[in-house]
Amino acid sequence: MSINQHNSTRARGSDYGLQRTREAAEHLASLYEYIHRVATFANLFRENRDLLDVIEGNESIRKGLSRERYIQSLKEDLGGMERLKNIELERKDHEIKELQNKIKHLTSEKASLEETKKKMEEDRIKADRKRMEDRLSWFADRKKEREQHEREMKEQKTKLEEKARKELAAKEDEFQKKESRLQEEKAAVIAENEQVKAELADAREEIRKETKFHELLLKDNRRLDAELEVAQSRCPIQREEPGVFKEELDKLSQRIRIVTTDYFTHLPAGDLAKYYKISKKLVKLHDIFGLEMVPNLPTPASTFLRIRIAQFFIMECLKREVWRPFRSSVLEKQNADPSPVLQALSTKYRDLSQEEEISWRVWTYRGLDTIAAAVSSEAGDTSIETSVNSVAAILSPLMRENIKGRFKEDLTDILEGAASLWTRIRTDNSHISIDFTPPLSLKTGQTCDGWDAEAYDSIDMHGDAIASSSKDVITDTWEPWCLFPRIESRSINDELHILHRGCALYPDSPAFAKGRLEQDEMLRNASAVPLSPISMASA
Repeated sequence: MSINQHNSTRARGSDYGLQRTREAAEHLASLYEYIHRVATFANLFRENRDLLDVIEGNESIRKGLSRERYIQSLKEDLGGMERLKNIELERKDHEIKELQNKIKHLTSEKASLEETKKKMEEDRIKADRKRMEDRLSWFADRKKEREQHEREMKEQKTKLEEKARKELAAKEDEFQKKESRLQEEKAAVIAENEQVKAELADAREEIRKETKFHELLLKDNRRLDAELEVAQSRCPIQREEPGVFKEELDKLSQRIRIVTTDYFTHLPAGDLAKYYKISKKLVKLHDIFGLEMVPNLPTPASTFLRIRIAQFFIMECLKREVWRPFRSSVLEKQNADPSPVLQALSTKYRDLSQEEEISWRVWTYRGLDTIAAAVSSEAGDTSIETSVNSVAAILSPLMRENIKGRFKEDLTDILEGAASLWTRIRTDNSHISIDFTPPLSLKTGQTCDGWDAEAYDSIDMHGDAIASSSKDVITDTWEPWCLFPRIESRSINDELHILHRGCALYPDSPAFAKGRLEQDEMLRNASAVPLSPISMASA
């Protein structure tokens, strides 16, 4: 609550108390008046006592009461009334004094409150006057600031108008200059446009002439294309990407490995004596079986060698029959083998002119095919069939009886695929060479000139025993087995591409020594069997 509200409430309370005091004083005045009348009546009673005695006497007589007793009762009543009057008067006097004191106190408080109220009113008036003066001062300051701001705005407006006027004048000058320059450029463009139109007309005329000339060239190109098609039909030169041949050669190599692994992993059922009989038969079929590497035993190393022998014979078939350059079985039978002479001629011709060598090579192969077709339309099929029978006859003792027919079918598919691939290779515009002769020495796991040595992995071999066994098994004159030839392509631009890396099994392969150790172990376990398959074969 604020000070003004508190003082106002206090003032209202003082007025209310003063009003109550006034009412109490008026009540006491009326009571005092009543007491005064009672006292007056008592005095009147004293003054007319004799008259009252007569009246009381008459009534007492009439009533049968004694006078003295009646007067005595009246005296007692009058004394009691006087005592009561005195007590009441004393009490009223005391209350009057208290009320007078209270009136004085309230009067003083009222005066104090009126003084406080007056002072507060004066303070309020002063505060309002001060606040009004402050507001007037604030408004005056704001007015000054506004007037100052208006003056500054007017000055700034004047400056901006002057600046805008100058900029507008500059822009107008610049615009006029640009307009003049654009007018000049427009005139130049119009003149240039006229020149372009003239040049365009000349160009259209030139295009018409060029179009007519191109039509003549196109007609001539069609004629040349037709002649080229005729020439290509007579000389079908292939243009294959090296990646195409590489992919097909990889598939062929993988196919040979799969087929030889499927058919030569397991030997025909039998005991050790039967295996030695097979060895005796194999020695008569081919000299390679004369080595004591024992490819006809049911042991890991023997199985490894047996599969590689099968691959070797397939490669020998490709080398002699399918992939031999300039081979002609007809000329071989009638005259002599033309292959060495034609190969030497091709090499010399290629050194002089590669493009001419390509045409000569394609025409030469076409001539050989024509000669073969004139003699027998089935010469190619007969050659493949003969090769299949030759390989199957050598490898037949190493296969089970129930799979020999399927082996011939798979081998026929391999040779036919190789022959089809050879037909495209020999007529390609790049010179593709096939090398069946691996380096004489190459350590296992090493590479040399596009050749890899076939690796044989074994975890239970002993180095000293293998080294001594290798010297006993393999002779110094023994040549490595070619398991797949090295094939490379050299383009007309003399770019060399390795289409397939060659792979060969070398004399120092641990497989030979391991096979010898496995053979000796089997001989020790079967004492009745001769010491070696060679000795048994000679017997």
